Amino acid sequence: MTTRKDALTHVPVPLGYDPGYPDRLDEDERRELMEGGLSRRVHRVVLAAMGTAALGGVAGGQTPDDRETKVLDVLRDVTKKGGGAGHWYWDASFPRQKSRSAHGKQPIPRIPISYGNSYCGVFDVSVAREYAARVFRAYGFDVATEVAIDQADARGVLDGFDKKRKVGWVLRGRTKGQGMSTQVVPEEDVSHLDDGELAALKKDGYQIHVAELGNYKVMDGDKFVPVLGYVAGIVEFLNAATPGQDVDLGAMLSGWMQALPIRPQDGTKLPRGMKITRPDERTTTLVAASAGTVVLDFNAKDSPAPRLKSRGRFGGGWEELERPLPTAGRPTLLTMPLGTQWDLAELIKANKAKRPNYRLTQTLPGLPKIRIERRGLTMFLPSHFDASKPFRIEIDLPAGRFTWHGQAVIATLPE
Repeated sequence: MTTRKDALTHVPVPLGYDPGYPDRLDEDERRELMEGGLSRRVHRVVLAAMGTAALGGVAGGQTPDDRETKVLDVLRDVTKKGGGAGHWYWDASFPRQKSRSAHGKQPIPRIPISYGNSYCGVFDVSVAREYAARVFRAYGFDVATEVAIDQADARGVLDGFDKKRKVGWVLRGRTKGQGMSTQVVPEEDVSHLDDGELAALKKDGYQIHVAELGNYKVMDGDKFVPVLGYVAGIVEFLNAATPGQDVDLGAMLSGWMQALPIRPQDGTKLPRGMKITRPDERTTTLVAASAGTVVLDFNAKDSPAPRLKSRGRFGGGWEELERPLPTAGRPTLLTMPLGTQWDLAELIKANKAKRPNYRLTQTLPGLPKIRIERRGLTMFLPSHFDASKPFRIEIDLPAGRFTWHGQAVIATLPE
């Protein structure tokens, strides 16, 4: 008998390595955990939704302005440009922590350590600067990047700055090492702005969004979660610093996920050559002998009851709702009900031509028609999309095998 010997590679980590385990809760986080049960929240939400509908639905009647569209474009690009597919998103939370920013607390991404996952560095500073600049420009600021500040009481470099309006941002810190050995250390003295210098700038009328690089860790290559937290903090800062319609990313940051189930026999149209099978008790598979388009109609008559649960692996079970909860008034994020099954050989040679193409449409009275198309399981939806109203997802499939998840999952803010 041959005894197999596997070589073990030990990667040293610095003494100060932080694996991300939570060690304490602040008062706001403690209060949130101690709040009442889900049923009371849902009851209030359903009543509020009914009242809003009776009053004409002000939030639902708004359409997104240009700044919301551009902010969502930034988030879409994160998942397109090697930012990961957001596979840890549904396990993430975004607790609000005190910051030196002018608007107070910021949403800081957190993903629990479990089953061998690990943080492996932080997001790329240059990429973060690009996204931040796009968000500032979406709000109408004429920003230049890497702007030197040279005053008697403040000398350093801002990541971006609108000199005329004295508004900008800085992401403090730089990286040392790689992967799990990454450390975040202060910038060189010539570029670092310390707390005293930032306070002096604020006193002189500057509005500077301040974030700390060490707060935006990457879990197993998923860069979407830290970028979402970073962009959301900038958006909240700019909402407070500018007039006009706010962009509210609260639904994406909330701790709740709403599932809209769909059964093969309800609201599903399969073209010839496709069938749904159950190879085992835990898996439902759609087998496509040839290419075609699957049509899924959500919130159709006699659809299964929607469900709601707290996000995360330790968020408890699903609770059935009487009706879908509305999402109108805030942009949100949806995960598709059908995904590709790859074996290893297919995964190695996979290309975009073989991936499903997803298309979501919704038409509501008095609002622009929504039509969003993309490849990938994550879709960003504008604030006039409403998960409580009928909508359709069409999926252009190549021949192959696909996992039938049986539900679309939507980030929802119940209250």
